[in-house]
This record gives sequence, structure tokens and C-alpha cells, in this order.
Amino acid sequence: MVWRPRPDARFALGQRLADLVRREKTLLLLDGMEPLQSLLDFERGKVNDPALATLIAELARENRGLCVITTRESVADLAPFPTTTRQIDLEQISAEAGRALLRVGGVQGSDAELEQAARDFGLHALALNLLATYLHEIPVITSRTRPRFLTWMCRWQKANTRAA
Repeated sequence: MVWRPRPDARFALGQRLADLVRREKTLLLLDGMEPLQSLLDFERGKVNDPALATLIAELARENRGLCVITTRESVADLAPFPTTTRQIDLEQISAEAGRALLRVGGVQGSDAELEQAARDFGLHALALNLLATYLHEIPVITSRTRPRFLTWMCRWQKANTRAA
């Protein structure tokens, strides 16, 4: 037999957690919440877990500390709290920051080449981290062939983005 909490117990758990967090000035970091959010069009961004939804709503209602949530989706449950919550879209970075990410990841090339690669990959930090890992781990790519390979990768990425 598998024990499952009653639905109202899940809400109570979220309330209890919120009460504990609010006792002192607390920094709560909820990183990478996408798997816990709905992807359905009619409820996009809604938190699926009742305890977590209650926790963030209660903290948005009243909190002496700070709750930081990282997610690629907007958190729909926070829409009723525009005065106590702030959503900041950090999806894109600058070309210079993209160049730095690629360089830290071991990618070699001129500043102009790396900045162009960053722009071609949509200035998305995760995509650039993945690109840097990929380029760094391919031993056959030399400094002579890297610019052509970067150009090919960027064209491939653009074609696949349009097709999706």
C-alpha cells in the first residue's frame, strides 16, 4: 500500500513551510522550477505541486526575506501579486558576455568570431554553454577549421530553430 497525502494536507504543508520561512529574514532560492510548472497552453507556468504553489503564494503575500525563483517560464501563480513580486526576463545576454562564456568554455577564436557565434545562437547562455562544451570536446577542430565549423553550426542552429 502506498501512502498519499490528502490534497488538503499538501496545501497545509505549503502553509507550514511559508510560516517557517517567514519567522526570520530568509533567502529562499528555488532554482530550475520548470519541471514543476505546467506546459499546457491554458495554464502555462502554473505550479503543479499544491504545496509549492501555496508556499510561493504565501511568501508573495507576506515575507520579510527574499524568495528567488529561477525558471524559463513565467510563474503564473505570482500574477495576483504585482506589488510584492518582480519577474525579470534574463533569457538573453550581451554578445560580449556570450564571447566570455565561449572563451571560459575553452573555445578559441577572435573576439568578432565568438561574438558572432553568440549572436547566431540567439544570445542564450545555456545554448552557448552547450556549444562551448561541444566545441571544446571535439579534438579534430583546429584553430584553422574552427571559424568554418562555427559558421556551419550557426547555420544549422538557425535552420533547426525555424523548423521547430
